[in-house]
Amino acid sequence: MSLHDSIVAMTPISGTLRAEGRRPTTREVQAFLADQKEADELLMVLDEELKMMASLCPEGAAVIGPRIRRMSNVVHTEFEISGRTSANIGRVLRSTLLAPTVVGSPLESATRVIHKREPSPRGYYSGVVALVEPDGGGGQSLDSAILIRTAEISRYGDVSISAGSTIVRHSDPDSEAQETRAKTAGLRQVFEAEASLDASIGQAMTVRRAVVSDFWLKSTTERALNRHRFSGRTCLIVTAEDDFTHMLAVLLRSLGFYVDEQPALDVDELPADRDLILFGPGPGNPENKTDQRIVSLHRLIRSALLQRRPFLAECLSHQILALELGLPIARLAQPHQGEQIELPLWNRQATLGFYNTYTARSLTPFVHSSPARHVRAILHPDSEDVAVLSGTAFASTQFHIESVLTHNNDWLLAELIEGVLSRSETRTTKKVDRGTSVPIS
Repeated sequence: MSLHDSIVAMTPISGTLRAEGRRPTTREVQAFLADQKEADELLMVLDEELKMMASLCPEGAAVIGPRIRRMSNVVHTEFEISGRTSANIGRVLRSTLLAPTVVGSPLESATRVIHKREPSPRGYYSGVVALVEPDGGGGQSLDSAILIRTAEISRYGDVSISAGSTIVRHSDPDSEAQETRAKTAGLRQVFEAEASLDASIGQAMTVRRAVVSDFWLKSTTERALNRHRFSGRTCLIVTAEDDFTHMLAVLLRSLGFYVDEQPALDVDELPADRDLILFGPGPGNPENKTDQRIVSLHRLIRSALLQRRPFLAECLSHQILALELGLPIARLAQPHQGEQIELPLWNRQATLGFYNTYTARSLTPFVHSSPARHVRAILHPDSEDVAVLSGTAFASTQFHIESVLTHNNDWLLAELIEGVLSRSETRTTKKVDRGTSVPIS
């Protein structure tokens, strides 16, 4: 990660081809690029590091790539992301630790799992080494790297090397162990070599790029072209321990919203002066009433329903909304971990990114509920799994609108918001005396 002249840049790297000291063949690289497990790894890491960048860059980060990085014993795929920030070096370092590739996601939840499961401290592993220098303009510049595949040498000459592999839903234990051994072997090599790319490899990389959301590939100037749509509107994002909400904030700002974020545990009452409330994603079981974060989300979403406040809910919050509407929740036999799924939405086919272990279920597309009366559900084809809920003053999605796996992010979010606000305004006003509107109590 680097910071120069207020531009912060990161390089999400994931997906590994074992080269074992030789140059891989074109066929091997093509097979590697076509491997869905390896593609999933890279896209999930891209999402995670875009979350970090969204907390530092109000306009978000732009994405370049993917590209291939050849090292001595392995070949990786990577993206480059960069954005403009006013944050100082201390905040940049604090906001980008720790790397999701070596900790997991969401970070807060993952660190608790590490503390519970790992028998010994990690030492320097996954820390940072950085060079901070004057930038010539009175400020400072930063170049840094993660401490992985690093040898620690004790005063007695003992050497320990820490390395690991990213586990996703398609992971094979034997393959991951071999990958880890290949990574440690690189320490015995002196330098890295650049791979010259066959034309077919370039084509395979273009295929990889095609699955990434156009929104995150645009410059911040291009993203700002839609600010007129909701200019002057305000939104509170109620957060639930997942930094995907920072990416949601970038999307909302690109549409003209003024956005602030507040953890669910810190919200006593929903503020009356916001045009929209967005209940964000997070880890956990939506039925776990021993988790005060979950309890707070239930209370706040129930309050929004009863007050008929315009709101959106995503992922965990979508599941909690479903429970409040009387729908059952089930644990998926196979979690959607960074999975790209196509569903028909609003008379067009939509490409959507899912990260969920639990799902709401409904037998029909119409839900009759006392808090909200008539609710419409969009289901996965040939399934009872609920992808979208919409009612008079709300809409919710199981998929992540902001993810790089979701295409047309800004259009999807704008459609949801316009639907919620228009239905809410239609419901809360009635016409009298040729167009004078008065509130309905």
